[in-house]
Amino acid sequence: MKLNFLNVLNKKSAPEEIAEQVVALEVKKVQCEKARDEAKNSCKEMRGKTMCGERVDPEAIKRADKAYEEAVLDLEIVDDSLEELNKQLYIALEAYREDESKQIINDRHKWAAEKEKLMREVVRLKGRLLGMMIGIYRYESEAVLQLQNPPSFNFSNTDPYFAEFTAEKDRALAELKKPTPADLDNGIQHKDRWLLHFNIEDEYRDILSKYRAKVPSSGIA
Repeated sequence: MKLNFLNVLNKKSAPEEIAEQVVALEVKKVQCEKARDEAKNSCKEMRGKTMCGERVDPEAIKRADKAYEEAVLDLEIVDDSLEELNKQLYIALEAYREDESKQIINDRHKWAAEKEKLMREVVRLKGRLLGMMIGIYRYESEAVLQLQNPPSFNFSNTDPYFAEFTAEKDRALAELKKPTPADLDNGIQHKDRWLLHFNIEDEYRDILSKYRAKVPSSGIA
């Protein structure tokens, strides 16, 4: 994962972007802690030798001190950025919930409109179907009775009209505009359940777990 936390912090970012940078910084923190500890040990070793009267290049001591100072500063930057990113992640998750709450209203309007279109088409087809059945049975009452017969829409593969029925059904399904009202309704129900049971701590944990799973086990302590 590429480090890009400054850009993420400086703009309105989605939860996914923030979570990715949190995990990337967690990996970086492990690296920075290791670099700080190594630099600290190097400084202590040189100063220990100096205290014991051994000759140590002063410039080497300066370089070691500088490396340690830089390592400490890098770690401080990582810690501060992690703290801010975690705050931003909570804010972004709440904002996402609010956006989804508003979007579900639009989804319901779209579902109602698409359902209305299909229902009107179904009614037209019912009228056409009844007219054709009257052509067969003469009387409307008999035509309706035949259409209400339970097996009317149950065709087995042994039925002489099975191929025609199946082909027309498949054609109708293929021509349906996507997403269908059924698809929209399924999405609305799923979103409704999510909003009903929304728990920001669960969302926070889950989204970080998603990106931590992409990091090798040795990447985060």
